[in-house]
Amino acid sequence: MDNSAKKIRVLHIHTLPVVSGSGINTFLTMKLSDSAVFESSLACLPGGKLEELVQNSGFKFYEIQHFRGPISLIHDLLALFEVYKLSKREKFDIIHTHNSKAGFIGRLAGRLAGNVKIVHTVHGYAFHSFEKFWRRVIFLIMEKIAAYWCDYMIFISQPLIEMAKKHKLLKCPYSKIYSGIELRNFQMPSAEVLTNLRKKYDLKTDDFVIGEVAKLWEGKGHRTIIEAARLIGGKIPNLKVLFVGEGYLEKELREMVRDYGLTDKIIFTGFQENVFDYTALFDVALLISDFEGMGRVILEAMLCGKPVIGTNVGGIPDLIIDNETGCLVEPSNAEKLAEKIIYLYNHQSERKRLAENASKRLTSEFTAEKMASEINKIYLALIKAQS
Repeated sequence: MDNSAKKIRVLHIHTLPVVSGSGINTFLTMKLSDSAVFESSLACLPGGKLEELVQNSGFKFYEIQHFRGPISLIHDLLALFEVYKLSKREKFDIIHTHNSKAGFIGRLAGRLAGNVKIVHTVHGYAFHSFEKFWRRVIFLIMEKIAAYWCDYMIFISQPLIEMAKKHKLLKCPYSKIYSGIELRNFQMPSAEVLTNLRKKYDLKTDDFVIGEVAKLWEGKGHRTIIEAARLIGGKIPNLKVLFVGEGYLEKELREMVRDYGLTDKIIFTGFQENVFDYTALFDVALLISDFEGMGRVILEAMLCGKPVIGTNVGGIPDLIIDNETGCLVEPSNAEKLAEKIIYLYNHQSERKRLAENASKRLTSEFTAEKMASEINKIYLALIKAQS
């Protein structure tokens, strides 16, 4: 592209400023897009780690003060007005929305502002079966309406496409683009870093460490993991469990751990930016969710060379081929999870085989560079069609 040519201005809209799966997906799309062609920026609720990450990387950040996670008529209307004003003022070429809330408000604001192409990435649907009935109904209606305000949809896993087909949400062209991991410049944590973390959490060299990197929210399976640890008991005497993340369930989970007498087994690390350092401590990584759009922490574990146990829900089976690149269990089944953990504890060669297979698949199918390249092609096709 001629350096004198006008750059394509892309506004990403994300609801909350958290470094979650969708937040990292959004940031990597911005970071790895061709900066000679695209000018990327983010609109989001201010005050969190995602804002910090975006601003420190030199991208423009627009505050949407009234974005909220829960449904709130007043805040949602005010957020709509904020995004609409921003779109009218800045005259972006493309608005790329993420999450259910930002997806609805951003798509509507873009349509009202006019003269902008709208892309929406489905990281997960809020009307899944583990959500409250009234919220499922509201979010499904919102998705049905917003489907008409989109020029292109991106899905991060095949099950999400199947859900969209089932509920008749496909009203524009779409494709599946996996949420990728950035391989460029990745280095495993040093021995010194790992030694210091082991000292910090009193982990012995012969401890069998399993862990989950996830927000301490409903639907992430922490209770199931705690229950599995209780069932394992003395079968893995040197078991240690790391919960890497923070969230509103922490107090309840700590009480459950205490009631089960597992305070010497289960460690809460709180939020950590350097998740690879912690994942590198694991002998086995877990993602025991009730539902996941995809589950990029699985890819992060694979990048660290760790075998993974995930639940057979949402987009996780897209990443884990059972007994080939990891292990699948059903959600909320502590007995089966405990059995699988014990099996991998007793079969080190199997852990190695699963990790090696996963690593090969990761580098061929799940890179952030590939993700950004495919998204850039969609942007260019939309702009070309418009001209």
